[in-house]
Amino acid sequence: MFSKDMQKNAQVSMEYLFVIAFFLLLVTPIFFFSYTQLNWHNRYNRINDAVATISKTADDVCALGDGSIQYAVIQLPQGIEWTNVANKTITIHTRRFGDVYTETKCEIEGNLTTQSGIYHIALMKKNGKVYISSVSITVADYTIITFVSPTPADGSTITKDYVFINTTITDNDGISTAILEWNGVNETMSGSGTNFYINKTGLSNSVYTYKVYANDSLGNWNVSETRTVTVNKSTITCDLFYGTATENSGATNPDNALVSDDNYAILPSDTDYVRTLTFNLSNGKNRGGITSVEVAMEYHREGTYTNDNIDLSYYINTTQGATLQGYGDASSDTTVYLNVTNDTSWTWDDINALKVEGIFARQGWFEDSIDWYVDTLFSKVCYWTW
Repeated sequence: MFSKDMQKNAQVSMEYLFVIAFFLLLVTPIFFFSYTQLNWHNRYNRINDAVATISKTADDVCALGDGSIQYAVIQLPQGIEWTNVANKTITIHTRRFGDVYTETKCEIEGNLTTQSGIYHIALMKKNGKVYISSVSITVADYTIITFVSPTPADGSTITKDYVFINTTITDNDGISTAILEWNGVNETMSGSGTNFYINKTGLSNSVYTYKVYANDSLGNWNVSETRTVTVNKSTITCDLFYGTATENSGATNPDNALVSDDNYAILPSDTDYVRTLTFNLSNGKNRGGITSVEVAMEYHREGTYTNDNIDLSYYINTTQGATLQGYGDASSDTTVYLNVTNDTSWTWDDINALKVEGIFARQGWFEDSIDWYVDTLFSKVCYWTW
């Protein structure tokens, strides 16, 4: 027989069990309802983001010329019943929320999937209309796109006329293609393996927006964060640069061509020349991209002039430049400038390797009875400064 105390304790335990069971009976539906609501809320946000992303990309490609292509990466959840892309409307219909839609600037046409997953959407403009040209499922979690030096930090301002975009892109299946979208225009990046890069040059003062798409060897795509960079070049400065050494053939006192001081290098006969080289660049300021280059000469003749020339030209190391100009009679010191900007994409290494030449160039059967006097051979370089 149980004692009265044991019977009482058993009764209390049973009461506790009933209380706990009743609590669980109440709480479980509430928890399930809250979890379900949160899950549907997340689904709605993904659908809304997908529609907005496609619309934004369609508007971007709408502003470009026919044949332009832009890409959008979206994530679709479960619960989509049908989609419709027509006229200027993108619609995704769900069982829970009905239609989620947005409008575009251009007419848009194409098909979207109802299956869940991460998709890479290609949008192309043709005959004034935007078309969804492809919808490819991607496994974005495995592709990592990282901007690395010397890529400027997001939102930074630079004072150069170029931006070097450099990335490290990793994927278990390897990367086959990397595309830079720069202010809405797509360009294939150089590189291989995990390193892909591109140098955007000749930039004007402006704010630029860019991101990178990567395609792995299985055809899966991913996209980086969107970044901005501001180019703010303050002014263009022009400086004169003088050589510190000479080369010559047949010239008298060739080193006198280094400085404008009324001491002269003399060219007595046809094909005699003097060159100045090893230019001193220490007088430059904060040098940026070169905007123009001229080679220059201060000269005159001594003797009786008929028709011969003194030619002004230049070399970069041992390669003669594309532009040459002949100059004639000058009874007193005359300075001439020869614009060679369009001969090459000038760099400061080219200026370091520059040689400016003056050469006696006979024009007729008989050589003039003159000497060419060269006071100085130099260069004028204009460039961005800050």
